[in-house]
Amino acid sequence: MKSPFISVIMPVYNGESFVAEAVESVLSQTFTDFEMIIINDASTDRTADILEAYQDPRIVVVHNKANLRVASSLNKGILLAKGTYIVRMDADDRCMPERFAKQVAFMERNPDCAVCSSSVRIMGSNRIVSFPMNHEEISSHLVFYCCIAHPTVMLRKEAIFEFSLLYSANMKEAEDYELWTRASRLVDMHVLEEPLLEYRLHPNQATVRGFQEMNRLVDQIRKQQLLRLDVVPTDDEYRVHRLVCDGAAAVYQSTTPAVTADYSAVQQWIKHLIERNRMKKVFDLSSFEDFLLAYSQRAKIAHERLDKLKEVSSSRVVWIWGTGANAGVTLETLQKYGVDIGGFIDNNSTKWGTLFEGLPVVEPTKVTSNAYVLICSMYSREISKQLNDMGFEVHTDFLPEI
Repeated sequence: MKSPFISVIMPVYNGESFVAEAVESVLSQTFTDFEMIIINDASTDRTADILEAYQDPRIVVVHNKANLRVASSLNKGILLAKGTYIVRMDADDRCMPERFAKQVAFMERNPDCAVCSSSVRIMGSNRIVSFPMNHEEISSHLVFYCCIAHPTVMLRKEAIFEFSLLYSANMKEAEDYELWTRASRLVDMHVLEEPLLEYRLHPNQATVRGFQEMNRLVDQIRKQQLLRLDVVPTDDEYRVHRLVCDGAAAVYQSTTPAVTADYSAVQQWIKHLIERNRMKKVFDLSSFEDFLLAYSQRAKIAHERLDKLKEVSSSRVVWIWGTGANAGVTLETLQKYGVDIGGFIDNNSTKWGTLFEGLPVVEPTKVTSNAYVLICSMYSREISKQLNDMGFEVHTDFLPEI
């Protein structure tokens, strides 16, 4: 029997709410020569029943006896795969109908490329999240953040085994970031500009559940990347480096990074990294410097907002919308600069009534008309619309894209 050209690998844990949508989006692909290996990672909900109901012969369901987590489940699927190409898929997203066809066409035209991903569209909105496209840019950006959308990836299976590119099981919540930093030194990578996947945002995503562990592992990966430049940062230097990293994605999303009172320290650190790379020539000089200088300019804009915020806080209660890394950095900065913060706002109901960085997290409806809101989230456009619907006016009542 002829082997399938593509092996789709999708791990799932307690995915009863969305897994059928994910599977249907794969079965609806215009490119039909594939197998779909679904690793049910010891789910305790109806996931197994939903999967077993499918009669399509292209679907292979594997049931883990224990919860192995994403990395080990993916490695298990890769070892079972028969296809020339490995396609990643998450159990809560949806593929665009021509995803496989367009990625296969690119990989066939570019035999030196081993990893091909794409932009994503945020499900339920018109927002498209883009990433650096060529290998030089990708390698430079990976020093600071994960610029590959994991569920959009197609990999050349031959390269996985030739260069030992299986996932590191001990990296858990950051297994993708670690793999791409490793792969970027060994194989060519590319991101297609067109969004080929609809990415779903919801409170139960693995990266939300394991946020603290993910941050610890991400710090570890970033420090390993700095070692390539022979840079071993002190605690203070790494705190500044984290400011750059947390705001780095803003460059590609045309947004403004977190405000920072450490503007001069950030500029000095950027200068230091550029000098180290010129000396070591680890990353493409143009891509590395263009990226850092673009961030530097956006950081300058963010810094100029501090004086306005201090003035506003004398008569209004300032709230931060978001409870992620950037929100924590923004709070620290504003408090250092003398701006009082009332607390945090979040759409995730599981966080309401809890404390984040020692301050209360409230639902949006608890925010009064006398509030001034700083949006500190990658979902700035959606939150801006929500605030508009609540009667808040941009700049008058809130700052977008902090």
